[in-house]
Amino acid sequence: MLTVRNLAGAAIASTLLLTGCTVGPRQAAPISQAKPAAASAEPQIAAKPFLEKVTVGEFTQEKAVTSSPAMPPAYKRFFEAGSFGPVIPGLKQGLVPQGITYMPEQNWAVFASYRYDGGASTLSVVDLATGKLIKTLKMFENDSTPYKGHAGGITASASHLWVGSENLVRAISLKDIVQAEDGGHVVFNEKFKPEKKASFIAYSSDGVLWAGDFYDTPNPTAERHLMQSTDKKAYKAWTVGYRLDSATDLPRKETPSDSGRLVPDYIFSITDKIQGFAVSQGKVLLSQSAGRSNDSQLLIYRDVRSEKPHAQVKLADREVPLWFLDGSDLKDQLAMPPMSEGLQPVGSQVAVTFESGAGIYSSAGKYPMDQVYFFKAN
Repeated sequence: MLTVRNLAGAAIASTLLLTGCTVGPRQAAPISQAKPAAASAEPQIAAKPFLEKVTVGEFTQEKAVTSSPAMPPAYKRFFEAGSFGPVIPGLKQGLVPQGITYMPEQNWAVFASYRYDGGASTLSVVDLATGKLIKTLKMFENDSTPYKGHAGGITASASHLWVGSENLVRAISLKDIVQAEDGGHVVFNEKFKPEKKASFIAYSSDGVLWAGDFYDTPNPTAERHLMQSTDKKAYKAWTVGYRLDSATDLPRKETPSDSGRLVPDYIFSITDKIQGFAVSQGKVLLSQSAGRSNDSQLLIYRDVRSEKPHAQVKLADREVPLWFLDGSDLKDQLAMPPMSEGLQPVGSQVAVTFESGAGIYSSAGKYPMDQVYFFKAN
């Protein structure tokens, strides 16, 4: 049985699937769990997106959406709060983009995509200064076995690029990505099982690697994730955070495991249908979407880790602090085009990527997107 304790220490009964989990009232006394990171220097991003066709080896970077319907008024706030970025590579060659990350030393944006033809999942590298594709790399489990997973999210930490997919978090050395040539493959050199799923993944500048699960009716999550917040609403998914060792850039060796899964240091209880996650300038941003005809939502919350935890969850022998991201802490919500995916802070902006420009979706989508959008989350 999962045990959840309120801040007074009283055990809360936990038949979560049937009754949910009720926590005690919030307490506002601050603790030093985390501090918002200072905004980094603004990266060099092409002032105007490069829209001409670029061909590098097997893949192109070219517009896949040649005409769109009139912009729905609901998207006005989102599009007025930022600007378009690079065209997403590989859309004409069957790539379905999922996650995006940023490598600041190279000023590269890296896109993770799976292939609907069953080929190896890819990393597409774009120089943000020019907006042009540099190279495309194939991901491999080992020297001879291509990785063909969903690649639901990627993120870069100090020396690794992390790939979240299904029930495993994998890592590739950033040096391997820098040194690899177009068309080459890069091999995962680290793997671990997160608390449950890694449908999306993120890294925050306070040294925490985050992995979260996507909950929807046909995509259930762990029974213990079904909880009830103080706003009396059901929350059905978790995003869990692992503090990385500053020397190894890996989860700390002393991190305990629960049935072979690493126990996290932090937990956010989140709403359903989340595709992407980011921590930026004291905020937590969630990309929520499901379906090519349904509007996506950009949900912006306070990073509540500076407050006392709303609950404690016992996993293995560790009491893990949990915070709800609920209506009490929602700062803003903006409608976006359907099929939003990964989020990535880039300086003071947050890059949003979409899968609706992929060939299997673009022809029947409501408002397909084939470019990254840089949102200014002020």
